[in-house]
Amino acid sequence: MKIQRQFQIKDAFSEAHNQQQNDVERGAIRWLKATLEVLMNRTETPEEEWIDALMYLADVHNILAKESLGWCTPWHIRKGWSPDISAFLHYRWRQPVYYLDCDQSFPASKERPGYFLGPAHHVGDALTYRIRDAVTNQEICRSVVRAADDPAQPNLRVQFLDSIARTRDND
Repeated sequence: MKIQRQFQIKDAFSEAHNQQQNDVERGAIRWLKATLEVLMNRTETPEEEWIDALMYLADVHNILAKESLGWCTPWHIRKGWSPDISAFLHYRWRQPVYYLDCDQSFPASKERPGYFLGPAHHVGDALTYRIRDAVTNQEICRSVVRAADDPAQPNLRVQFLDSIARTRDND
């Protein structure tokens, strides 16, 4: 209480079960919801993946420098060190990727199709990613990943099921 008086810190409490009264949280949630809608509309994100898209946006929000924070990132303010942004430089949201599947036996391709969902926190190293398998629709974590939309390095034996469906629809 003494420190609060010394630095003129006001106490503000939200009513139980009414967290919307917290102005800071309300602003962050408003930004997340508005940006989520734009991201999903522009990337053909299925509605059932909204929570994955929200997690991706929260990660992006935490690594972006803000003028109001003196051009620091929220991550840096909270933890005291700059975040590693490598995962966001390599891939974009729901980018088609191939990931290594060691369970495949010869002569099948050891690559499987999937979609980038963001970095995997608390799993593997800094460049371990959350991937949505394009065949089983399961989320997995993998570190051996490469872009599937690179025309210079195609894998002609592995196809995305939705791209097959689009090809049939266009015929």
